Amino acid sequence: MKNIIKIKFSFLMILVVLGLGSCVDFNDKDNEPVNGFEPAQSVLISELHAEYAQSGGSDVKIEKDVSIAGIVTMTSSEDNLYYKQAFIQDESGAIAVMFNGSSSILNAGNELTINLKDMVLSEYAGLLQLTDNPFYENNEVSGYSGLDIVTGEEKWHVSAENKGTAHLIKVISIDEFNAKAFELQGQLIAIEDVQFKFPDDTWADPEKTNGDNRTIADCSGNETIVRTRGSSTFATEKVPTGKGRIVGCVGIFNSTAQLYVRHPDELDMENERCGEEGIVFKEDFNAVVAGEPIAFTSWMNAMESGNTDVLWVGDVFYDDKSAAVSAYQSGVEDIRSWLISPEIDMSGAQSMIASFDSKFGHDNGAELKVMISENFNGTNITDATWTEFDYAKPDAPTSGNFSQWKNSGEIDISAYSGKKINIGFLYVASDGSVASTTKFQIKNLLVK
Repeated sequence: MKNIIKIKFSFLMILVVLGLGSCVDFNDKDNEPVNGFEPAQSVLISELHAEYAQSGGSDVKIEKDVSIAGIVTMTSSEDNLYYKQAFIQDESGAIAVMFNGSSSILNAGNELTINLKDMVLSEYAGLLQLTDNPFYENNEVSGYSGLDIVTGEEKWHVSAENKGTAHLIKVISIDEFNAKAFELQGQLIAIEDVQFKFPDDTWADPEKTNGDNRTIADCSGNETIVRTRGSSTFATEKVPTGKGRIVGCVGIFNSTAQLYVRHPDELDMENERCGEEGIVFKEDFNAVVAGEPIAFTSWMNAMESGNTDVLWVGDVFYDDKSAAVSAYQSGVEDIRSWLISPEIDMSGAQSMIASFDSKFGHDNGAELKVMISENFNGTNITDATWTEFDYAKPDAPTSGNFSQWKNSGEIDISAYSGKKINIGFLYVASDGSVASTTKFQIKNLLVK
């Protein structure tokens, strides 16, 4: 049963969008005023947030004859927002407004005025939303629909004039975004000098219609989430590969801050990525296919014995992709399985370091070694001279069978300055009478 607190005075609130932020239609529509609409006394959106905060988390029914007016900043026009939602924003804050039909009838930049009497402030996973038209289960209110699209003209009105949204954008840092998402929810913001952590990603997996996460980071390593619906019109497009300014609406799901981009055309991320000066080689393994042997161009994936019983394969766990190897249930003894990079020209390297991320699972004594050669001919592994390098290995799991990802640290390869090298990952294991079949995974190999 929903607890409802009735409010009989004006209030303020910053409204946050429910669900994923969506792209908006940037083409003006000639929205004519609705006949008979009479706006009530105006209050600020921030007053609604304040009143809801005082309710202790109970739904708040608005009984006073008041209204809010705000600029529409996001709708479901690009399918990146739940289709019955829209964000509106005034000078004090923003709120998610629910409709009983598609919000794509609105345009970003239109001013939306809503008479609030008998509407309800309700929260979903931390996101405050303005709802209407309760529905019942066992004669009790179990939820709410939204503003009536067709017959609700006495409740709301959209201006014919498009006032734009650029003047509403607030520039903040990633730290501010993460720390203040609850109070900023629904607001149109920009974060500058950031880049997508994995520039080979698409915006979303189209099968994840409710949303897919991507990570952006600044040059200090601070990170946050960009969330995109798999049904959005740009889901299968590649994210920007450079660094720059990203614009979107602030969302929140429980305690997690999420940025909902309206449209990729609104972003400016074409500057050189930070942390990539002097990079001569990188491979994140995001192109792997689950369970399929790694067969990237110019990489070598082979066992010293020449058979193919234990090769490196793609490992995919939700958005986490890596190269993996395990001797488990192979029945093979004395395994030496190699994954060797293409030739890397160190003449352009500046820092003379290599690094990668690794993790392990079901540890029972197998080893992962990092080897470097300057005379590997691309074919015969054992004819080359290989030098082993130490790296920071993952810590033992605190629970379960798998460690957390751990960065190798900076591996000093200055001895190869100006030379051409290959980096090999050597898996040493056995699945004989004494099993050592630990599973290893690697990703984010970087040489600079």
